[in-house]
Amino acid sequence: MRRAIWELSPLILFTLWLFGALPLIHLNKGSIMADSTNSLWPSIISGLFAFVGVIAGLAWNARQTPKTEDRLRANARAVLRTSLWAELTSLAKLMREEIDYIKENDFTWIPLVQSFQIYIANLPNLGLLTPGQARKITEAYYQYQESAGYIAQMARDQPDKPAIGRHIPYDFAKSDSPTKQDVINALDAIASKAEDAAQELKPQLPEDENSPATVAAIVSPGSQSQGN
Repeated sequence: MRRAIWELSPLILFTLWLFGALPLIHLNKGSIMADSTNSLWPSIISGLFAFVGVIAGLAWNARQTPKTEDRLRANARAVLRTSLWAELTSLAKLMREEIDYIKENDFTWIPLVQSFQIYIANLPNLGLLTPGQARKITEAYYQYQESAGYIAQMARDQPDKPAIGRHIPYDFAKSDSPTKQDVINALDAIASKAEDAAQELKPQLPEDENSPATVAAIVSPGSQSQGN
């Protein structure tokens, strides 16, 4: 507000001089000019009120603009945290379900889904997060990249193609198949990092995002097509 008024100070001073000095100049020229000056007073007064109104409006806008920007920034921060939390929680849930399935079965299609899309799309906006939140999410992202590649490599399934975005077949009944524990360890590394990052976000989520109903409503991407 002070900055806006300071920038307008030359205009304010000129207007005060115009409204104050001009009538005096006319009055010094005699009664004929005084009559003309008297006829100018209504216009001068109207103009003065209009000018004051403009200054008041500019001052009000200058005061409200930072508040509006703060509200928009807070809303963007809340939306980003909630979206990332949902993405991380969904990935961790999917990996945990796959681990449980592998323990009871000898064949599976491991769903290396396209996760971290929200994270990638919002790299320029990571400044809205705390340093700890940004670090944990980035660690989870790189863990997923590393473990997904390792899972595809162990399966020797189309090594020339990207691992993420595919379902990798595993038949543990075959003699040349990797052990279940090796695959479970890789999946657990993904889930653990995703859970750590989600936990870092959780304390600062909007209240309704922490409710049991919200957590239960999360659907794991690709879980319906896994074919377990």
